[in-house]
Amino acid sequence: MNKVDLTFPSNTYVFTQQAVTSFPFKKDGQVLADIHGFSYESRAVTESKVHEYSPVSKGRFQIATLHGSSKTNNEHDQYAPFLLEQLKATSFDYWALGHIHKREILSYQPYIVYPGNIQGRHIKETGEKGCYIVDLSQNQTQIQFHQLHDILFVEEELTYMNCHAFDDLVEQLKAYKDRLRHESGKVWLRIEVFVQDQLRQYEEELLHLLNEGENEEEDWVWIQSLKLDQVVQYDRKQLKQSNQFVGEVIKMIDDKDDSKQYLDDLLNNRHFKQQIGTLTKHDLEQIEAEAEQLIIEKLLKDGRD
Repeated sequence: MNKVDLTFPSNTYVFTQQAVTSFPFKKDGQVLADIHGFSYESRAVTESKVHEYSPVSKGRFQIATLHGSSKTNNEHDQYAPFLLEQLKATSFDYWALGHIHKREILSYQPYIVYPGNIQGRHIKETGEKGCYIVDLSQNQTQIQFHQLHDILFVEEELTYMNCHAFDDLVEQLKAYKDRLRHESGKVWLRIEVFVQDQLRQYEEELLHLLNEGENEEEDWVWIQSLKLDQVVQYDRKQLKQSNQFVGEVIKMIDDKDDSKQYLDDLLNNRHFKQQIGTLTKHDLEQIEAEAEQLIIEKLLKDGRD
C-alpha cells in the first residue's frame, strides 16, 4: 500500500503509540501545557482509553485529545468509546475530540468539544465547517469558531406562499441565492420549496433557469436538487377553535403584544440592522404571515406523520 508523503510544519507533534502519552507544549522557551493523546496502530480502537489519561503537572494546562465516540451515540461506529461523565470527572482543562464530523460542544466545564471536520464531504454534512480557536487562562476558557470550509453544503425548506406567478418565484429564489452567495461563497444546495399548486409544474424549468450561468461565477451557488411542493392549505378559523395544540399556537400568534415584543427585540438588534436594514410595514406583515405558515405547516405535517 502506498502512503502519501506529507511534510508537516516543524511544530507538529505526532503521537506514535496506541498507549496514551503526553508531550510538553512550549512557547518562548516556557512549558505552558501538556498535551495528551494516542495513535491508532490498527484501523479501529474499540476499547475505552479514558483510564489511560492522567494529568502530569498541576502547574500548567492539561489538554487531552481523543479520537473516539460517546457510548450513548448510536449514529456512528464506536471507536475508543467514553461516557461524558468520565471525561468531566478528570482534571483536564480541555478535551479536544475527533471522529464525529458534526460540530458539537458536549460540556462547558470543562470544555469537551467536537470541532467537526473542516470541509463537508457531501450534502449530508451541511452547515459551516472549520475549527475552534481556544484561549486558555487560569480564570476562564474561551472558544471561538473559525470558518475554514471552501464549499458550503446547504439543505433547506423554503416557503413562498405569496408567489402566484412563475416570474415572482424566480425572482424570490434568485434573491435567496444571492444572499447565500454574499454570505457563504461557493454553495452546493438542495432545497424543497413550498409554493402555490399552479407553480409545481415548472420544477424542471425552474432548476435549469436558476443554475444557468453558475459555472461562470467565481462564487457559485449550484442547486443540486430542487423539489416543488404545494403550500399546506388550512382553515385558520377552524384550527383556532379546535382543542388541538395548533389551535393554541394560533391564539398565541394573535396575541399582538407578545409577538410585537419579540419582533421589536429583533429589529433593535445591531447586527440585524446592519444586514437587513429598515423593514416597511408591508415587509413586517409578510414576515409574520410566512412565519405563521411555516409553523402551522410543520405542526400539521408532524401530526400526520
